[in-house]
Amino acid sequence: MTTRERLRTVLPAGLAAVAAAAVLLPWWRADRGAVLLGAGPLEELAPDRWTGIEAAGPQAAVLGGLAVLAAVLALGVVARATGAAPPARLVLLARYAAVAAGAVAVAVAGTVLVDRGAGRAPGAWVALLAGSASLVAVIWLRGPTQRGRVAVVAVVVLAVVAVVAVVAVVPAVPQPPHRDAVGPFLPVAAVGPFPLRSGAAGLAAADDARPVLADGSPGLVSRAGIVVADDRGRAQVLARTDRGAPAPLGVAGDRLARWTSADTVTVSGLRPDDALHVVVRGVTEAGPVGADGSLWLRTDADPDETVRRLDLAERDGTQRLAATFLPVVTIQEPEPPVDVRAVLPVRNGGLRVLGATGGLELLTVTAVGLAAAPLAGTACAATGAAGLARVAADGTGVWFVVAGQDGDRLAHLDRRKPAAITTVSALLPGRVSALAAPGDGSLLFVASDAVGEALWRLPDAAAALSGTLGPPDCPVAP
Repeated sequence: MTTRERLRTVLPAGLAAVAAAAVLLPWWRADRGAVLLGAGPLEELAPDRWTGIEAAGPQAAVLGGLAVLAAVLALGVVARATGAAPPARLVLLARYAAVAAGAVAVAVAGTVLVDRGAGRAPGAWVALLAGSASLVAVIWLRGPTQRGRVAVVAVVVLAVVAVVAVVAVVPAVPQPPHRDAVGPFLPVAAVGPFPLRSGAAGLAAADDARPVLADGSPGLVSRAGIVVADDRGRAQVLARTDRGAPAPLGVAGDRLARWTSADTVTVSGLRPDDALHVVVRGVTEAGPVGADGSLWLRTDADPDETVRRLDLAERDGTQRLAATFLPVVTIQEPEPPVDVRAVLPVRNGGLRVLGATGGLELLTVTAVGLAAAPLAGTACAATGAAGLARVAADGTGVWFVVAGQDGDRLAHLDRRKPAAITTVSALLPGRVSALAAPGDGSLLFVASDAVGEALWRLPDAAAALSGTLGPPDCPVAP
């Protein structure tokens, strides 16, 4: 057996082994690391990485098995070549195993690169180049004879068969079910028990998950942290909640409000290099961040009836202040008293759900305090039942869900025209559990269908309104 023949057997197997070993390297890395939300300043965590084993799943195992087989056979050929000539069948098996491993490496690495993008991790490129080099080595080291030309055809055919077999038969990493647009509603990402990890196939959801537009992308904020979706529906984790820390109060644009101690609310950016760090002390209760970018709170130094307002956009730089320096919303409560934790701030007021009746009530700031009025007339206040999670407010009015015999629809109450409620004629794609108006004219909501939950987006909510209800139907309980 000549040196060229040995090299033709060993080199492709060695390159295939390099491609297989590359599955231990990172094949994808997030563009940025999440920030850790705890008691102190924001701390940036290392960007999430996915190895080839995680990114390719069972296909990585097939690649590893073929590479091991090629390496064992190649070593067997070399060992037999030290004495008598190795059997021709063993030589062919070693070369074809290397061809199969190289082809599978190219297919698996190429699939991951197309699916996830090039990223900033070298593993997939190492596997792609080593697999390609393995195929080239088999062809380049062939003999210049008719038999060599036949070998080239055999290599190409075997490579194609190996690629088709792996892609068609071996399962890839499980993916969430595909969803098409439903009328004007566009699917953003699957929602479920996914890992809170950038690059995951969907958005991790806790039991208190709320839709949000954070850092320019739609996503969810929950007790676990803040995660948004990219244009492929994959997760990008912006923030993780430290162990034992409470859930973030909410996000407005690129600003975040959160508890940092038992009596301190901190407003900061979503990036660790953001200079914004506003610490508000003396807070006893705080509610969620509304569509107007503010939250309502109470202090330990005010009378019990006093409610104050913290606007996340009004503060810049590094500040430390007592909550008593914030603007007052009211010093005289309506009946029943206001629970700021159950009020969604809107422009010049807030929305709340009355526990006894389940009706939606609008709280309007006046010169003498808060004026309370039913959201959609006395009938809705008396018989309506709605969860605040299924209510959203924008600059013109309030969005909520109404039930009909054929399914649920989105409805909009224009505060300037309280006599009528308009609806989106298209049925919602599922049962809505959370709704939000992020302030860019769109609506975000989480809906469950036959295959699970998903985050949806209505890009131009006002343009989708068409139908008009006579006597307004009240929102139904979730």
